[in-house]
Amino acid sequence: MREEANPDVTLTDDIEVHFLELPKFVKSDVKDLKSDLESWLYVLKHTSDLKEEEMSILVDKTPDLSKAFTILEQYSSDPKKRKEIEEKLKTDRDYAYDLAARFEAGERQGIEKGIEKGIEKGIEKGIEKGIEKGIEKGIEKGIEKGIEKGIEKGIEKGIEKGIEKGIEKGIEKGKLESARKMFAEDLSLEVILRITGLSEKDLKDHGII
Repeated sequence: MREEANPDVTLTDDIEVHFLELPKFVKSDVKDLKSDLESWLYVLKHTSDLKEEEMSILVDKTPDLSKAFTILEQYSSDPKKRKEIEEKLKTDRDYAYDLAARFEAGERQGIEKGIEKGIEKGIEKGIEKGIEKGIEKGIEKGIEKGIEKGIEKGIEKGIEKGIEKGIEKGIEKGKLESARKMFAEDLSLEVILRITGLSEKDLKDHGII
């Protein structure tokens, strides 16, 4: 028995369930039956009106039916035997219904568990993606703010050493500050260098790595 949503998952090796719908079996001539299964379906559907000639053809096609016909004869001729057979059939039918109910309950429980797991995984993935996006946006904003701050600092320093030198230093400082924050967030060296435009030597010289 396998899980419907995941056929690769085996629920149990001890049972195999097949559902047969007699109303959908439409063959009405024993000569048209092609397999043992069709023979059994024909017998189940036409038990009450089987003719001897049909029974003979059916036994030739499916020898195992001989035993079934013997039981049918006992059923029709011996009231005691009929009662025993009816009780046995009722027991088998009750067992089949119970089995089907258990199967449906198990399937329903499996679906519920699957949905639960799916939601958990979805939330997990959502948080993961959210963190990634947050870091990305944070870096972007950090660089913007860093450049902003760098320019501000550069202008201040530029009063003393010249506007041009001050802006360069301010931007560089902003980049280095951003690089330091990114390194603290465990971003890879390759990503930090690509985003800031700094070299590995710049980071080493300023004690960032």
